[in-house]
Amino acid sequence: MEVKRKGEISKSRIIESAAKRFVVVGYQGTGINDILIDTNLPKGSFYYYFKSKKDLGIEVCMHYEKQMISWFSSLADQADTWNEFVDLMIEDMRNRFEEREFFGCPFTVFGSEVSIVEPDIAKQCTIALDHIQQVFAGVLKNAGKSRVKSEELAKRTLALYEGFLLYFRISWDLDALESLRNSLKELAK
Repeated sequence: MEVKRKGEISKSRIIESAAKRFVVVGYQGTGINDILIDTNLPKGSFYYYFKSKKDLGIEVCMHYEKQMISWFSSLADQADTWNEFVDLMIEDMRNRFEEREFFGCPFTVFGSEVSIVEPDIAKQCTIALDHIQQVFAGVLKNAGKSRVKSEELAKRTLALYEGFLLYFRISWDLDALESLRNSLKELAK
């Protein structure tokens, strides 16, 4: 088991606070002081770990990526088929929404907000989305699709995933998740 030092814990607390705030109230709507209040850390702690809010944003992107890859990999490990993977994903989203822990895809929310004003953060979001697409391709390949077909379907899967979750984020309409489920199952037939 990995033991974190006090400094690593403080840095993680800042990243976790920022990650939640960036998805809920936005990057522009989150001030460094908001994060420091959430974490009960002094201002010097922030600048000890991060040169700027932009550097924090890049770290938050990597944090989201780690969470998302872990989540998708866990779902893939539990599923024997593409349809089972999709069902597990949608059910988990619905459950997390009911617990007020799901606000859509962080890369859509965060990445679209910063894409023009903070291109370095947007680039990190793009890298993360590419990695998620690779996970989708792996699940599709394990479900019996060829490598070429898996990669093609993974691109379309990512587009559907992001599009429906953006609509969900705007509307909070749970039917968007059901439409995503049906579209992803239809896609892989």
